[in-house]
Amino acid sequence: MSMTGPAVGPQDNAHPVGTQYTVPKVAPAPPMPFNDFPHYVYAGFWLRLCAFLLDLLVFVAVKHLTLDLIFRLGGWERGGLLSVYGLLSIAIYLGYFTLMTKLNHGQTLGKMIFGIAVVSLTEPVMSWSTALVREGAGRFILHYPLAFFGYLPAAFSKKKQQIADMFADTAVVKLDTVRALQEK
Repeated sequence: MSMTGPAVGPQDNAHPVGTQYTVPKVAPAPPMPFNDFPHYVYAGFWLRLCAFLLDLLVFVAVKHLTLDLIFRLGGWERGGLLSVYGLLSIAIYLGYFTLMTKLNHGQTLGKMIFGIAVVSLTEPVMSWSTALVREGAGRFILHYPLAFFGYLPAAFSKKKQQIADMFADTAVVKLDTVRALQEK
């Protein structure tokens, strides 16, 4: 008797000492999802607001130490929102949030201090396009006074998402609670 296929049961001459059994092939388990949604604890409105206010202080400090200083030393007029000064201010504001969120695993300085982070609900690692939609376009729109209402859904939605989170498929989670639940 010759072996022509995979052995799945006893074989008479497959092993000189006795009967040999081989384990049938079993399909591997599907990979674990990259976002363990049951273990996410979403950061609430007030915690996010505190982190944002701290980030706002960082932005104002950076703007005053760079842009304001340059304009004062240059003797240039600061002007309004659509002036060179205004456009550079917006660029620093959006750049801070976009770069920190993308390059620092979803955390700005305010989010680090308060132990929260932005996570993508559709990607294992947040892409540049997701970071640009959430932080760039979202913050640009929500920067205007009446658009601040776009933050209100974070107080009432199940995943505590504001408007930009909904467009970018992201959420802000509490990192310490996520870690504690993963260690359980």
